[in-house]
Amino acid sequence: MGKSGDFEAKLTQICEDVEARANKDLQRAIGHLAKLLVSILRDERWNELSKADLRALAEAIKSSREAATQLDAAVYVQDRVLLAQNSAVLDVRLSHGDLRRAQEEINEAFETKAVPKRGFVYVAWRKTPERFVYVGKANSVDRLNLATHGKLAMAATGDATLLSLLFPTQSREEILFDVEASVIELVRSCTGEKPQYNEKNEKVPQGSGSKRLVDLAAFLDSIATGLDRNLVPKK
Repeated sequence: MGKSGDFEAKLTQICEDVEARANKDLQRAIGHLAKLLVSILRDERWNELSKADLRALAEAIKSSREAATQLDAAVYVQDRVLLAQNSAVLDVRLSHGDLRRAQEEINEAFETKAVPKRGFVYVAWRKTPERFVYVGKANSVDRLNLATHGKLAMAATGDATLLSLLFPTQSREEILFDVEASVIELVRSCTGEKPQYNEKNEKVPQGSGSKRLVDLAAFLDSIATGLDRNLVPKK
């Protein structure tokens, strides 16, 4: 098996870095959006926005959403895996010439109860030079086959030298899906691209970052409602 804590330490550092950066980026993006709105309101040009105005607003909104999503991903993985009392992380080294041995080590970890006997998210990656190859999920160890499982098999026989299994607090399908999506987003955030064999755009669960934007939208909506005499104020 891999050195204890290999991926757990890496993931902890990624979460801390992404959370700190995303918080600053979100604050900066909201501040920029505020400046744009002040300029539009001051000049009373809301009925005749220029292409430059529309482009600047779209970019500010996009930046806000991206930062909020990154923050949501970091906090979710921390809450469900890294800081949870009944979670676990297992590292297994991949020897391209002997995948059977790695498979046996994984099976043994379940049989000896070294890890919880439940569903998990797995990450195929390389430590040096660092590269993330594939992130997936399995409801049980029976669904994990290094030799025949499509993209995982390609990762295990390709660039990946480590396979890390993440056991969140619970193994309900939606939790595994959310952890998988969050890890993919964290990889994209810190490397600039998704893992090599992850092509789909998974949806990160909404958290504190998205809530800030939802609250901001509700605040702006309340102003619009108050200004429009044709709308009946909410009681």
